[in-house]
Amino acid sequence: MGLPELTEQYRAKKLLGAGAMGEVYLIENLAANRLEAMKVMKKIEDKHEREMAQARFKRESRAGHRLSHQNIVPTYDGGELPDGRLYLTMEYIEGPSLAALLHARGPLPISMTLGVLAEIADALHHAHLAGVIHRDLKPHNLMLADHPDGKIVKMLDFGLAKILFGDLKESMVLSVDGAVFGTPQYMSPEQCQGKPPDTRSDIYAVGCIAFELLVGEPPFKGMIAPLFHAHIKKPPRVPSEVEPDAGIPRALDEIVLTCLQKDTEARFQNGAARCAALQHVPGYRPLRQPKPTPMPSASTSFPKAFPKASPKR
Repeated sequence: MGLPELTEQYRAKKLLGAGAMGEVYLIENLAANRLEAMKVMKKIEDKHEREMAQARFKRESRAGHRLSHQNIVPTYDGGELPDGRLYLTMEYIEGPSLAALLHARGPLPISMTLGVLAEIADALHHAHLAGVIHRDLKPHNLMLADHPDGKIVKMLDFGLAKILFGDLKESMVLSVDGAVFGTPQYMSPEQCQGKPPDTRSDIYAVGCIAFELLVGEPPFKGMIAPLFHAHIKKPPRVPSEVEPDAGIPRALDEIVLTCLQKDTEARFQNGAARCAALQHVPGYRPLRQPKPTPMPSASTSFPKAFPKASPKR
């Protein structure tokens, strides 16, 4: 696959990945003198399908511009390429996705899991306060990047985001009654039933992710119909009972199971409540530990006193 022809501001460096909706490229922003990631929508011949995809793509850009949080990949710009395809640019993140990390090493250590989940909760709380529901949270769109003080979670891909405040015309186009959006292993019971999702649908998805970080697999697997039935009806297993030798605290079991409640009213009602609960689990520590500020040496001289103020005239 050749590199696309871009606008004068951008130079394509390499293809980073491709999916059902398009490709992602590493690009150089010549004006800003920095590397960025560019998401390019695939070519779609069918007019109706193309319009739907374009609306979803524009929604991702609008959702991204509405958010500003250290754990959410910022969206920089968007527009149309010479070949007519839409694009948007965002921060380039170096680091594995949680999906790649799970594939490489299996379940994560308890303290690391707690730190990751706390950052996801904080990012979601910010998005929800801004009126944005993600609707497709999964380990594939959560990155674990390097940071000067340790690691940092970066949430991306708001392509299926539902914007709650405003955007009525676009919401009417995309939120067709009974439409199912998301990835089946991480979809809430209400999404599986084709009901409108709300912020607590994201909370359920995080419960699925938390279960997988602790156990190595999501709470429910299988073909679409039985998988949807399990999300709607089947109680999830208790993580510490699935992995009895992992040392999973009972308090963490309770947090995961609260996220996975079938009834939205029984789940955590926002990310802030879940973040606070995680920080009280034994073994919690934040992902990033700021480096201590070096103390001045004994030879460092300081003024013995502040200078006296000049007398008023």
